[in-house]
Amino acid sequence: MRKVILLTLAFATLGFVPVQSQPSDGKVARVLDIAGHSLFTNRRTDGRWFQAYVGMKSYISERLRTDEKTSAALEFDIGGKAGISPGTEVEIVSQRDIEVIGNKLVLKAGRVWAKIDKQKSRLQIQTSGGVIGIEGTELLVSVDPDSPVSELLLFEGQATITDNEGRKQTLLPGDYAVFGGASGMCVLSYSSPGLRSLVVERFPEFSSFLAARGITTIPNTTGPAVWRSHLSSVSSFDEIMAASASSLIKDDPSLSPSQTSLPDGPPQLSWPATTGAVEYQVVLAADGGFEEVVFSARTQASNLSVPDDAPGAPKGRYHFRVIPLDREGKPLPGSRQTWFDSPGWDNAITS
Repeated sequence: MRKVILLTLAFATLGFVPVQSQPSDGKVARVLDIAGHSLFTNRRTDGRWFQAYVGMKSYISERLRTDEKTSAALEFDIGGKAGISPGTEVEIVSQRDIEVIGNKLVLKAGRVWAKIDKQKSRLQIQTSGGVIGIEGTELLVSVDPDSPVSELLLFEGQATITDNEGRKQTLLPGDYAVFGGASGMCVLSYSSPGLRSLVVERFPEFSSFLAARGITTIPNTTGPAVWRSHLSSVSSFDEIMAASASSLIKDDPSLSPSQTSLPDGPPQLSWPATTGAVEYQVVLAADGGFEEVVFSARTQASNLSVPDDAPGAPKGRYHFRVIPLDREGKPLPGSRQTWFDSPGWDNAITS
């Protein structure tokens, strides 16, 4: 059974900040990184799934899912980051629901590690066992799809659990709570480092992934080596993009396609090899500032075909940048960029 997480995020609870202060485009999160090859998005469609990518914006009513070998990191516009464990599905609910209920994450089943910035009002996480109120907190919440019992591991900040029977318990750093079952609520206290060590033992690859992306303060040395793939690196996507700008060659005709029109279908991109490059970060965007990323990927070759299962794009002008990377995933001098016009393309896979 796939683990499912329903993620309900608002930018402020109704009554504290006007609803019109929320972004008009409905963007609520962004994909920071992926370990593995199978993070998918439904792009707000019914029954159609596409390959997701680093730098992708996530919108209200969109769902993200990982397979059993993929972890992903998200950054929320309200402030904070979260890690999605393998075999998990996340959904961002409708604008109307956000206006009514305020800040809320509803965890139906699965596992989420979150570090949320302090909000103007308390953020809530709802599970089958009860409701958790948090403020500026780092925590792990886990729900078994075949059990009413929920788990909360609190690493920083403060959280208050109200279970389904109305019983309340305030947790402090190092507390581990199990609640929602017939036997009521049970809270065990560890030292904060001891609780982190417990999580590393239980979920070593996931913990190491989170530590490398700055979502948790668990040091990398406490877990196994970070699992890297061609879509992920310890260097963040933003760091790579910012560093590439210092030696960027714009409107470079050596890239293909360059300042021309494309036939129908996903773009076929190519560029000259860079001496010393181990791999390349390739970014396709709908704007020259690379704020609206259409697709991004990492490859060792000097060409890339946008995959058939990646999201499509409408007719318009597109920009793509190629960033050579060294063995540590750091940008080398000589990033290149160009643009082309496309009639658009449409891709889809179904679950």
